[in-house]
Amino acid sequence: MSAGNKTLLIDIGNSRLKVAWASDENFHTDIMTLTNADPLLPLIQQACSVWVASVGKAAWLTTIEQQCDRFKVPLHVATNQMATDRIQCAYVDNSTLGVDRWLGVIAARALTALPVVVIDVGTAITCDFVQEDRHLGGWIGPGYSLMRDSLTQNTERVFADEHFPEELGVGISTPECVSQGCLSLLQGMVLNACQQLASRCEQYCVIVSGGGKSLLASMPVAEMMLVDNVVLVGLSVLSHNKQP
Repeated sequence: MSAGNKTLLIDIGNSRLKVAWASDENFHTDIMTLTNADPLLPLIQQACSVWVASVGKAAWLTTIEQQCDRFKVPLHVATNQMATDRIQCAYVDNSTLGVDRWLGVIAARALTALPVVVIDVGTAITCDFVQEDRHLGGWIGPGYSLMRDSLTQNTERVFADEHFPEELGVGISTPECVSQGCLSLLQGMVLNACQQLASRCEQYCVIVSGGGKSLLASMPVAEMMLVDNVVLVGLSVLSHNKQP
């Protein structure tokens, strides 16, 4: 990849930054995970432009802004107003839709032409439905760890461990029952999402992303696509389209 067409993509979360490169031709799937913004300095120096999605620490975005200004590298901070001429948002006020979810919608439309639900599994689990060039709306629910922690903190004599189950089964101890119950609820949202799409169309796709995507990987769902980071894919689409 030549120096003249390197675009640095940055997804700022609450506890980590995810970073990848894109060129005019494609998105490069080697994703770096950082716990602070310091390693970004040499990467910004190499970039011809920087695209950022930020739903996390404001201080990290400030650092990126300062470094881009220092090295005269054009910076684009994604908003959910970008690319609305291509995809219609279901929200009446689309400024209230999280930019991470909007970038997932943009990524979905680039990854498949089928009706699709984008499921991002993190602290929260989000589902967004897309058909043709329309965002139909979605759901937001607690992620696995949030469900587990809420249960143990608010229920006497219920305790859990840090184990993440590899597949859905039946628990034979309290920690196992907690982990299996949380996994069941998480997978239930996916099955409900499939029912929503099945009521609208014969063929559809399920895109699963986020740090907890492995919790859903073994589900018997047709046309499931595991994507490491739909936010970065969406940023790559925006950078390729040269949105202002």
